[in-house]
Amino acid sequence: MTEESTAYIPPPVVGEKWLTCNGRQLRKMARAGLATLEENHQKVNDLNVFPVPDGDTGINMLLTMRAACRRIQDDKDLHVGQVAQDLSQGALMGARGNSGVILSQIWRGLAKSLKDKETFNAEDLALALQLATDTAYKGVMRPVEGTILTVVREGAEEAQEIAERIRVAVEERPFLIDKSKNHKLTISLGVATYPDCAKSAWDLLIKADQAMYHVKETGRNRVHVAPKLSSCPET
Repeated sequence: MTEESTAYIPPPVVGEKWLTCNGRQLRKMARAGLATLEENHQKVNDLNVFPVPDGDTGINMLLTMRAACRRIQDDKDLHVGQVAQDLSQGALMGARGNSGVILSQIWRGLAKSLKDKETFNAEDLALALQLATDTAYKGVMRPVEGTILTVVREGAEEAQEIAERIRVAVEERPFLIDKSKNHKLTISLGVATYPDCAKSAWDLLIKADQAMYHVKETGRNRVHVAPKLSSCPET
């Protein structure tokens, strides 16, 4: 298979810290992902053993990400939802092989979750990754663990842990409103995970919403995780 050429993608600026991201920063994240694949796609090729060891998973993912990033190459939009949709459309139209199709489904789920958002934060990203996981798993007739599906699922779980660390950091850090007063802020989060407590993207939203209401009813400044599917009441 011959690799396609792509426009030069400048490396991301090291040390930047974002609490809320707009469309410009989402483009930077996508390009950083592409840059990582440019450097490491051969390693992914070497890891590829399912369904057959054909050694092209990395290159197929790379070509798919190149197509996604070409779609936003001249984009100046700051609306996260629009940028995510452009990335999703580019990945879908340029998807190569099974791994590329699954990657495009991940972008599709991410774009669906961020559709109406001008910006997103860590909690928004955690939920978007859960919906991306749901979409990717549903796009495969017989999902197998130990593949890209496992990577995106565990990435979503890690995003939830990060959201919890942010909650703790907000609680511990005083905020100076004026020169004479320090105020402490607290946040509460409701979390639901796929496939532990949801059968679909819509079910995931319902369970997360129920978890958030549970937090509001039982106290503030805490994280409540929805119960596992086997113990979840029908909605």
